Amino acid sequence: MLSSSFKFDHDPAMINLFPPVEEYLQSSVSNMVFNRMFLSAVSPLVLEDLAPSCDSKFDGFDDVLVLHVRSGDALFMGALILPPLSYYQSAILGSGVKRVIVVSEPGNIQDHCVNPVPDLIQSFCDSSGFDCIVQSSEEMEVDAATLFYAKRVVASNSSFSKWLPLYGDSCEWLTIPDSPDGGDHWVQDECITYVDCWGGFDREKWKESLYYRLAWVSGEVQSQ
Repeated sequence: MLSSSFKFDHDPAMINLFPPVEEYLQSSVSNMVFNRMFLSAVSPLVLEDLAPSCDSKFDGFDDVLVLHVRSGDALFMGALILPPLSYYQSAILGSGVKRVIVVSEPGNIQDHCVNPVPDLIQSFCDSSGFDCIVQSSEEMEVDAATLFYAKRVVASNSSFSKWLPLYGDSCEWLTIPDSPDGGDHWVQDECITYVDCWGGFDREKWKESLYYRLAWVSGEVQSQ
């Protein structure tokens, strides 16, 4: 996204974490208090060309809950741990809205199968009286704009959905899955709620088995 903006002509440089830099990050930066204003102050330069992409059926983002569903290498290779279906269902029921947009990456020929979660969320919304749109765009900017301009976001376990809402000034309500091991919540803001959705989760099975990963995200593995 940085390199596609007219403000950036080159790919972002990678930082070589040699000892002095790593020591600085651990000793100084890790103790800084997170301030969302640092992100929103930069966003006009980085994301100013993003256009709102909300379906005209919903006429903007008022009274809309945006869910992000991660797939790809996270699901099919286990590169990231992903929250279960119940995480999204609870967020929908507790949101107080009646309209839902599911942002999910489109299928890839390298994927072993179709990610079942978007359709499961759609079925849940249909049976529970929520108006739902599943948005699966080949253009990353479309999905990025949806997360950037949304007022209420339920993130997956990905930087894309955790950070983009915080770069804008629209987000009023951001739900993030906690780590299965707990840990520090460095990113703190009044709009953020961390949710422990990992009861019954088996990290080793997640690493080893696609069948387990599919069962977990689909809600077939019972939480404890």
